[in-house]
Amino acid sequence: MGELGEVVSLSRYRRQRETLREARPRHILVVDTDLAAGRVIAEMLAGLGCEATLCRSALHAFHAALGEPVDAVIAELGLYLPDGTPLVSALRAAAPDLPVGVLTGWLDHPDCHDGLLHDVPLVLAKPLRLGDLALMVDLLCGGVELARVAP
Repeated sequence: MGELGEVVSLSRYRRQRETLREARPRHILVVDTDLAAGRVIAEMLAGLGCEATLCRSALHAFHAALGEPVDAVIAELGLYLPDGTPLVSALRAAAPDLPVGVLTGWLDHPDCHDGLLHDVPLVLAKPLRLGDLALMVDLLCGGVELARVAP
């Protein structure tokens, strides 16, 4: 009838978030070449109780992700300056267990689906909402279990 979708029970999600708040803060590496946008994302993550480190280049992010303990990487992916694409590929090759998510404002653009997001496990479209970012962090860090159900 339709493709299988992933859904999260809201009550189970809230219970899991409460349990996770009691644990140590998650360390999220934010990668965005736009300093203002990166700071906003880092502040949103801080509001969620995470520790955020902002990197403004793929090279800096790659070394930071492998050199310091991080729970996940969230990389902004531009369509015409795709700094995030090689970073995601390099991180997946060097640290396959490190969760990596992508933020992009180009998700609806036709060129975006031409291999740009190949093998990216989790993509979040901009404009960014706090609830979506919270869910992304939980999904990347294993704080939410997904149930697969038919729509």
